[in-house]
Amino acid sequence: MSGPIEDAAIRQTPPETRGAAVTSRINLTWLLWLRWGAAAGQLAIIAFASLWLGVELALAPLLALVGIGVASNVACGWWLRRADEVPESVIGALMALDVLILTGLFYFSGGASNPFSSIYLVNLALAAVVLRPLWTWTLVVLSMGCFAALFLVPIDGGAHAGHAMGGSGEHLRMHLEGMWVAFALGASFIVYFVHRVARALAEREHELLR
Repeated sequence: MSGPIEDAAIRQTPPETRGAAVTSRINLTWLLWLRWGAAAGQLAIIAFASLWLGVELALAPLLALVGIGVASNVACGWWLRRADEVPESVIGALMALDVLILTGLFYFSGGASNPFSSIYLVNLALAAVVLRPLWTWTLVVLSMGCFAALFLVPIDGGAHAGHAMGGSGEHLRMHLEGMWVAFALGASFIVYFVHRVARALAEREHELLR
């Protein structure tokens, strides 16, 4: 139970600050639930590709990466139950970790030719909703850099080497580079317009409160 001193401190806290604190806690709670779903989906895809489709995958590093995500979720859930405040940096760092884990999963399962590479956009759309522009654009740059790094994987040796309708060599590389450009443009537009809409709604709500 909170005492008189704590209650007085809460009452003296500006409404905007209290609202931001509550919002950050809710955002992190939902992010943790989404990360549990993502981990389950990743395991299901790995099992389906390996056992059902017979694709040869590097199971050890793939499962290790999923394990890192699960361990970080458990640690964040434990921390959230004991934390008084949830800084935005915690949410941003957790989403940055998700980008790195996703990149590792792609690296060991076909590189840039992996058809699931567009999932980067899901993470960025979520970031545009729950984070401020500085953190969101940082994640955009990180995602673009990680996606570009996937081109270091040999194109002809990946599990999805035939992704470009049977293409190979230079034509396949042009196709994959085009995918990267499309991703970069799509990510930028999504983040920009989601932030504009969220900002307009916030300003409208502030006007109504006034």
